[in-house]
Amino acid sequence: PNESQVYARLWDGTNGSDYADTRVEDIKDPVINEIKEIEVTETTIKIQVDAVDNESGIEKIEYSSNNGESYATGANATSTEYTFEELMEGTEYTIKVKVMDKAGNIVTAIKTVNTEKKENTKIKDDLGNIIWIPGDFSIASDSGTRVEEGIVIEDEQGNQFVWIPVGTYMTSEGEKTNNLSRRSWGEKNVVQEPIEVSNDSVINSNYYGEENNNSIANDKIKQLKISVEKYGGFYIGRYEQGKGNVIKKNVSPYVNIKRDKANEMAELINKDSNFATSGLISSYAWDTALNFICQTNVEGYILATTLNRKYGNIMQDSQTVHVNTGMYSADKYSNIYDIIGNAYEWTTEYCNIKDEPCTFRGNSKFSECFAANRYKHDIEYYSTYIGFRTQLYIK
Repeated sequence: PNESQVYARLWDGTNGSDYADTRVEDIKDPVINEIKEIEVTETTIKIQVDAVDNESGIEKIEYSSNNGESYATGANATSTEYTFEELMEGTEYTIKVKVMDKAGNIVTAIKTVNTEKKENTKIKDDLGNIIWIPGDFSIASDSGTRVEEGIVIEDEQGNQFVWIPVGTYMTSEGEKTNNLSRRSWGEKNVVQEPIEVSNDSVINSNYYGEENNNSIANDKIKQLKISVEKYGGFYIGRYEQGKGNVIKKNVSPYVNIKRDKANEMAELINKDSNFATSGLISSYAWDTALNFICQTNVEGYILATTLNRKYGNIMQDSQTVHVNTGMYSADKYSNIYDIIGNAYEWTTEYCNIKDEPCTFRGNSKFSECFAANRYKHDIEYYSTYIGFRTQLYIK
């Protein structure tokens, strides 16, 4: 018989030798019109098969790839979608699809698909400033479109960070310069630019930079500096760290935590990333971010030293010390929340007072506190008034 036809030998009933070749039906082979990629990530390939069967129906569809493993869907399975999992990032795979109908006809199709390869991405804002996005982050839907407005990125868990430019950058009012530096600020309510301070300089007779061997970040500030030199900026948490160790809006601040535990939790935020390193905010990051905020908001340098509650959640009475992250509307500057007030925040800066080596910054309940000032406490101290914030820099 022809390949596309099935014949039966039918007995005509007269004798045992009288048969006739009679065509029963035309049987069409199944056809695979297309193999479509409907979802491809760095470790998965999900495909959809556009297959047309014949009158007999599809018996089975088998899927395989060139990694040597077979991914059959099983007998009588006719699913036209399949997901290959646990693949290698940025790798080419040859996907083979075999469709078998109930009459035993088989058709095969092959498609080459590459898994995604994540990498750091360089973008420009509306004013031409360059911003680097770590490979495992994306731009948040409510990000600003200019650096001065706050470029916001988020990871797959929704933790958000804001880009802090370092060096010369453009704003709507012209060029600004924001060096990566520790800074010595003025007294409360004094409106003046801070003085940049070298790492080994002492501020207020007590506070040393993180490259001091007594600092918990003495080996990481060099990495931060190298990253900033290469990429022209870094990130800080858009919000104070929240309960559950998240950096998200409307979460209770993560307080009642010791300085070293805060450092540990900040490092956990991005510990498995191949693209960026997270950790407890340093004096470099705090002072450079605060200077950026003062440069890019109409309130200017009063934001660093104010005790006026209209600028932030600065409690000066017996009310609750903090509200949920991002919920004090006045304290939003360049898309960064609660850096003027709400809770104090631990940093990695070292204080040379023997029994009080830990440094925290920011505002809280007490009347003599402001965002730029430094405060000290012992290594075992924790309080409902002290939380922390995470810094992030690209590897």
